[in-house]
Amino acid sequence: PSLQRRPTGLLLPGTKKMLQRLAQFGFKMKFVWSQDGDTLFVKLHVPLPVLETAADLLDFNLPLDKEVVRAMAEAGVPDPARADSDGWIIAPIHPNEDRSICKYDPFDYMYAPFDREPRRRRLFMNKITPATHNSVHAHPFSSNVRLKLIRELLYNPRFCGYDLEKLMLPSDERAEADEPGLLMHFAIHNPSRVQFLSENWIRWCKSPFAKEPFTRVKDYFGEQITLYFVFLHHYYKWLLLPASFGLLVQANVGWELNTQAVLVPVFIIFLSFWCVTMLEFWKRRQAEIAVLWGTTEYEETESDRPAFRGKHTTSPVDGSDMLFYPRYKAYAGLAYTYGIVGTLIMGVIAVVVGIFTLRYYMLAANVSTLTEVAPYVASTLNALSIQLLNYLYGKVARHLTDIENHRTDTQYVDALIIKNFAFQFINSYSSFYYIGFIQEQVQGSCGEGITCMDALAINTAIIFAVALTAGNLQEIALPLVLSQWKLKKKVDALEENGLDAMPMVEFQSLLEPYDSLTGSMDDYLELAVQYGYVTLFAAAFPAAPFLAFVSNYVEYRFDALKLLKVFQRPMPRPAEDIGTWQTVFEVITVLAVITNAGLMTFTFDDVWNIEWTVPGRLWTFILFQYFVLGFMFGLAKAIPDVSTDVEIQRRRQLHTAAKLIRMEPDEDDELGSLSVKMSAIDAMIADAVAKLDEPDDEPIPVDTIRDLLPLGESRRKQRLRKRQQGGALRIEVPQGEKKGDEEEPSPIHSVTSRL
Repeated sequence: PSLQRRPTGLLLPGTKKMLQRLAQFGFKMKFVWSQDGDTLFVKLHVPLPVLETAADLLDFNLPLDKEVVRAMAEAGVPDPARADSDGWIIAPIHPNEDRSICKYDPFDYMYAPFDREPRRRRLFMNKITPATHNSVHAHPFSSNVRLKLIRELLYNPRFCGYDLEKLMLPSDERAEADEPGLLMHFAIHNPSRVQFLSENWIRWCKSPFAKEPFTRVKDYFGEQITLYFVFLHHYYKWLLLPASFGLLVQANVGWELNTQAVLVPVFIIFLSFWCVTMLEFWKRRQAEIAVLWGTTEYEETESDRPAFRGKHTTSPVDGSDMLFYPRYKAYAGLAYTYGIVGTLIMGVIAVVVGIFTLRYYMLAANVSTLTEVAPYVASTLNALSIQLLNYLYGKVARHLTDIENHRTDTQYVDALIIKNFAFQFINSYSSFYYIGFIQEQVQGSCGEGITCMDALAINTAIIFAVALTAGNLQEIALPLVLSQWKLKKKVDALEENGLDAMPMVEFQSLLEPYDSLTGSMDDYLELAVQYGYVTLFAAAFPAAPFLAFVSNYVEYRFDALKLLKVFQRPMPRPAEDIGTWQTVFEVITVLAVITNAGLMTFTFDDVWNIEWTVPGRLWTFILFQYFVLGFMFGLAKAIPDVSTDVEIQRRRQLHTAAKLIRMEPDEDDELGSLSVKMSAIDAMIADAVAKLDEPDDEPIPVDTIRDLLPLGESRRKQRLRKRQQGGALRIEVPQGEKKGDEEEPSPIHSVTSRL
């Protein structure tokens, strides 16, 4: 952390109080003053015993040592209470290692909750050793894991319980004596790791199919950030197919000077199947990564957010301390925030209506100049309004999500994703749907001398180009230029003052801060909107997939460059998957199928010179979308989200953790005391066979059995049976008597009397 001090050189009382609390929880601190002496940098270090205690209390998932686990599994755990050789608490484990059944080694990628008990402690892989690092002790806590544990120690209410974001107050409020005067907090970049990733990760001339060092990226930045890059790499690699085909279709459109050229319907059909297949293969890739990185159960063990508000009480399940937030307050907050979101979406629709109203009056003016430029003016205004409204809404959405008071970071981020996507979907695509399906019905035509597909092509090309340009300027050029200017200005000031060096921690404080909670959200949102342009309306602009491929190829490397050189090192965060973004891309895919079916059947004047009737168009629309959606669901069933290899390895992880960490006994051994020797079993069977001819000591009368039939007996059959018996009356007379204090069961004798 970076802390402010008084001009006299003394620390604020709140600063001292914060440092004392950090020391109470085992933090070691090194103090570094800035060059001007106005800022105190506190470098935090956590000793190994504190890390082990925190990891044990939090059940932190860590990798196991393959060879140690194999040796212990094959040796088993004998039961000292049983002298016979078959007595085991846990029998030796010898899994099938046939690679044709599972491609992974049985003891590869094993993860388990950390346990500091010595026998279990030795199972965990030592990421840090004296031979490979300048460390006295070998331990399993890599840099990535140490930063996660430090964050838990700082934020988790079970430890320090600080909400560091709230402590970073505006400068005019830091004079309060009780405040620690926190200016910023960040992790420190490792120069050697940055150099390695710069050389092996950011390579401009690299095939899209080349292997990327994602494991090394995950070990440095954490799973959440790395998953974004894995998805981006998967997405732009799959874009090669529609990009190549799209260029061919765009050439066909240019050759025929017709936006409804012969290859466009083929491209629509191809794109519908492509987006479905691309997402299905991503699901398998995502499940594999979760197993290889040991994050399959992260969301079940996630801690509460520091900003979560609630009443302190005890858990109704196990009696532990917890925060309780009434459900009616949560629902009231959701109703309030989504009411505001709905109002803002209506405002976006009003803006779009205003733009197209302007376009209508420009066309109705019967001025040749206005008529020619009307489509371009409307599309340009729409593109600019999209960028402006998206920027303004992003600020509002964060505040609205804070009001909802979500318990975990995952719930908070998911709620923020839904708000952002719902707004941006309407803001980005409403004009396209209006041109493609409504404008001709309302205004009679889509423009002077152009078809609705022509107007849609103009709108798509302008808005997509503006979105790519604005996104790249905001995401790439602006941060790089500002960072270069800011750091150069600082270096020039040092040289003017006759200084030739500055503390590394002060230099890194000059880098741009990175919000590790929502930092990748803007990147995902940009991808989702771009994916919509590529799949929803690429029929109007077939070159869109190619432009998206080029943009993503460049952005992938610039995003990596920013993380290494422009931003402060993010605090690593675990993640099981890409979360709600998976649902967002699936929703866009379904809408793309329906939209493309609508464009081909209702917006096109004709397809391959076939004159369609209205019923023919309607049936084609219905059959096309249901055929593709049927293919989508069929593919989902045919290609499981989790491959067989990954499922087997996941079950191996669970079994290893259960037997070697939690020491759950084998079920067969638990029943060992109840086992019976085979000779005794043979005697029991022989005795039962010898008694087969003996009469049953408690026979059940046939009439009683009839009464016990599930559906009873019909009245007609009852009357018939009584006539055949001559009106017999059955009287049951119990025989037998007590002998002493024992009561023996007496047989029941049936006596029949003739009436």
